[in-house]
Amino acid sequence: IVNETWPHRPQVLEVEVYHSRRLLHSAVHLYAESPRGRHLVAVAHTIDNNTVPTPQDLAYSNEGGNNFRTVSLNPRRGERGMVIKTHEGDWALVTAEWAGLCNGVPADGRGRPGCPGHLVLKIHQLRQFQTRSIILPYERREYTFCLGGVTIDMERGVLEVGVGNPCLVENISLALSAAVLHVLCQPRPDRPVIGQTNRIPVEKLSMLHALGYYADSAPHNSFLRSCMGVDCGGCGSCGGCGGCGGCGGCGGCGGCGGCGGCGG
Repeated sequence: IVNETWPHRPQVLEVEVYHSRRLLHSAVHLYAESPRGRHLVAVAHTIDNNTVPTPQDLAYSNEGGNNFRTVSLNPRRGERGMVIKTHEGDWALVTAEWAGLCNGVPADGRGRPGCPGHLVLKIHQLRQFQTRSIILPYERREYTFCLGGVTIDMERGVLEVGVGNPCLVENISLALSAAVLHVLCQPRPDRPVIGQTNRIPVEKLSMLHALGYYADSAPHNSFLRSCMGVDCGGCGSCGGCGGCGGCGGCGGCGGCGGCGGCGG
């Protein structure tokens, strides 16, 4: 990324993206060049229910609400979250889920077309105690949108920031986080789809390529469900996948010899 706010002295911002299925973790590091060298200026990384509670933990449904004090993360709905940090501390917490997905219904006559759905973002400004929701306009086949004064062109892979943006690195990190959350949340087909379909043309969206859509290491929701089970949402919080021992992972199934496995 090149900061051309000062055309006579453009500043280069470097982006590093990390994905790990082993750690179930994704991160974006943003570096800036200066006469003294390369410096880390912002970090965004995924969070889970060890950091943000579930709605059940709060006994509160966060649907349609903008109450900052009750921010939650619901893995059963495939919600994912990222926190954005700078040298001043946590700047924003972003949660996302994929909504509006509808399978098409074939018919001899007039069938019902499907809908690929869209990404819903909730941006919690931690220093201003403000929350706002944004729906990315994929259903209108629009892949350019604005977040925090940053225009993101997903097809060209270009970020444009207006002159005088007071939170330059923070808002760039927000834009990159939105792309990473798309990578993590978008449903993936179990097998290649043949023929004409109503879908998001991911192969044409350069921004998603750069942020790891095709990376084998990306811990996206489809991967979590395939290896951990659909019902538990892939977080282990309910014990359905054995993440906390709820299914016998702690010995409840005889792992400690309770079933006579050790001759007891």
